[in-house]
Amino acid sequence: LKLFREFGDRLNELRVLKDIGAAEQAQGRLAAAEQRYDEALSLSNQIGATREAASTLNNLGAIRSLNGDLRGAQNRYQEALSLYTKIGEKRLTALALTNLGEVLFARGDLKKSLDSHEESLGINRQLGDISGGAYDKYRIAEVLAQNGDLRAAESGYRESIKEQTEAGV
Repeated sequence: LKLFREFGDRLNELRVLKDIGAAEQAQGRLAAAEQRYDEALSLSNQIGATREAASTLNNLGAIRSLNGDLRGAQNRYQEALSLYTKIGEKRLTALALTNLGEVLFARGDLKKSLDSHEESLGINRQLGDISGGAYDKYRIAEVLAQNGDLRAAESGYRESIKEQTEAGV
């Protein structure tokens, strides 16, 4: 990190900050991870690295979620989603929608959760991502079950398992 700062290599400085944040997060040091991610986000914005900013926002959403701050997680995931959509990153847009859908589910907003997972499923189908689509179907079934539509939920769970099995996941 120090070396990249000395040479003014801002992009690699940014990547190292994110890597340190990920290492801190993996070891359960969430406050330290959040601090590194905040530094990375600031640097991303300074140098105009939109994709890196979106990725960092996604990481910050995960930290907020792990800390029990579901509203904060939702905000960060929505910011990441907006940036991924802006730059046309379809696969990462689907990931952000899935993350957002999970937080919305945890917050009890089942309608918006379902909408997020269905939008992610549509993108994953466009991309031919069987594994991502199967996961979306599982999460949709979870929402349906919570809504009391057990028949549709069971069907969704079965489809998800079938697709994962066929894909070798």
